[in-house]
Amino acid sequence: MGVVGELSTSGKHGQFIDALQSLTNLLGWVSLDKLPVAYLKENKEIMDFPLTKLMQQSADNRAWAQGLMKTAAALITYVDANHKCGLTFGAAGAAAPAAESPASQPASASSVAVIEVLESAVAASESMDASVSSATKLALEAFKEHEALILSLIHI
Repeated sequence: MGVVGELSTSGKHGQFIDALQSLTNLLGWVSLDKLPVAYLKENKEIMDFPLTKLMQQSADNRAWAQGLMKTAAALITYVDANHKCGLTFGAAGAAAPAAESPASQPASASSVAVIEVLESAVAASESMDASVSSATKLALEAFKEHEALILSLIHI
């Protein structure tokens, strides 16, 4: 799972790390042939448990947790609207168009919304412990990295 997966989930920040690991697990929908929305909803439910506990602790935690919940909801909405049966590729086997670099592709409204929510979660985590802030920044970086991969797959 990479850097976020290597963080310890024990200790006082374990619920933050659990939530971020669950958020990164949501990106696994791109590998499914069928029913990615069901996969996303199931993993969102797993993510909701540590987020609910965090929301009860403080206003900062509540804002951070709500940002992650909105991110997951935006991803589910996007996949449900555009990829109900998973990613699909041209059945005719036509040559793929020349791919633009991900940086030159226009960001979709869903991607922009997810990034804005994650950036607000990063801002909310600035007043928290350094490990929480660091883990939130890692989640944003991981999404941005995977976003480019997802965009390149969708535009094939």
